[in-house]
Amino acid sequence: MNKIDLSLLSLIEEITPFYNKYRDIVDKNNSGCFVLELMWGVGLLLENYLKDNGLKPHALYWKIYGKADGMKNSYITRDFLSYCYRIKRFFKTKEEVSVKYSNLRRYSLFREAFPLLENSKYKLTGLEKDSLINLINSNLENKRIKSTIISIKKKKIGIKNDRKQKVGDMEPLLKVFISFYNNIYSKLKSKDDRFLLIGKTSNESIVALYQLVFSLSQENLFIPDINKYVFLPDWKDFVDSVVHLSKGDIRLRNRFRRLFSPSKIINLSEMIFSLESDDNLENYRKKNA
Repeated sequence: MNKIDLSLLSLIEEITPFYNKYRDIVDKNNSGCFVLELMWGVGLLLENYLKDNGLKPHALYWKIYGKADGMKNSYITRDFLSYCYRIKRFFKTKEEVSVKYSNLRRYSLFREAFPLLENSKYKLTGLEKDSLINLINSNLENKRIKSTIISIKKKKIGIKNDRKQKVGDMEPLLKVFISFYNNIYSKLKSKDDRFLLIGKTSNESIVALYQLVFSLSQENLFIPDINKYVFLPDWKDFVDSVVHLSKGDIRLRNRFRRLFSPSKIINLSEMIFSLESDDNLENYRKKNA
């Protein structure tokens, strides 16, 4: 193993006990404050590793979750890692967590409210923010707290969950995504080298598209600008569809995710990222052999 492999393996070994503890606590619906402190600690590990190795956050999440030569498989999800990093950036110190959320019973309540605290477009300020934090820390029934948070988000963000809403206008987008998904999946299963799969598409373009697709799996993730990049002509309809969804409102993306699940979106982003380098392509094929 080379140096970077050893350092990544060491990072995975450091995070794994935290992740196992996180799953245990969340499954039992125990102290939300402790979960936030735990995740803050993982975020600190990620932050230090990113600084030392010059990686982008989502590239690191993929490496931790994926499988590299000579390295055991990691089941630490990218969703967990992403939230850990965001929580570390949100709270300046670990002590701030215990000061502001000492009575938080469930992490799920904080996660539900997070867009109203973190996202620059929607976050509350002043008395509204204080009221939200007091609500999260209150002794009210968890269902009541959650429903109140959802009600606030409807007003601030416009979230709707109308299951009866017509999905006919989603059909063109859905067809493009399914077609691209099946096409790239079949090509990754082939033995063609990377150049035949991406042509003259640059590595930077692949990474940007990966990040944009991944951002569709949930709200409040990093959204890159891919207008400056050039992709294969065959990818145009797909790229245009991804951009359309990313620039649309949250209702559009929620409707799309009911038809093309977040897990499929993540799988698709993984397939795209595997084209970023020969090593990524080889690792993807080994993992999915």
